[in-house]
Amino acid sequence: MNPEKQSMKEQAPEIQKRFYDSTAWKRCRKEYLTKVGYICERCATRGLIVPAKIVHHKTYIDPQTITDPKVLINHDNLEALCLQCHNEEHDTPTWMSEKREPQREVRFEMDDSGKILDCTRPKKLFGPP
Repeated sequence: MNPEKQSMKEQAPEIQKRFYDSTAWKRCRKEYLTKVGYICERCATRGLIVPAKIVHHKTYIDPQTITDPKVLINHDNLEALCLQCHNEEHDTPTWMSEKREPQREVRFEMDDSGKILDCTRPKKLFGPP
């Protein structure tokens, strides 16, 4: 690998961290989640309403795309995902995830027209019933 590419690759995590900590990203993320109702878009296509926790970039951020606003803050390149769907996208086993939280807490189901069918609350995993 040429030294310039190697240097960019080594800098990528720090550059990504600066981006994810930026006001522009935080604003874009909040606007996008609000736009989609904080619902996991992939689960919704299966008729499940699951809270989205992550805004995923369809075109991944890498040293070549880290300065491209069409990749970074373009709603057309974003997707709201629950933790499980995001882990599946990146082939990360759920048990390896840093967040140890219940996966896909289905709170509602909807029919093909989007009408909510069931409003059951998820079971508590800890504490008294």
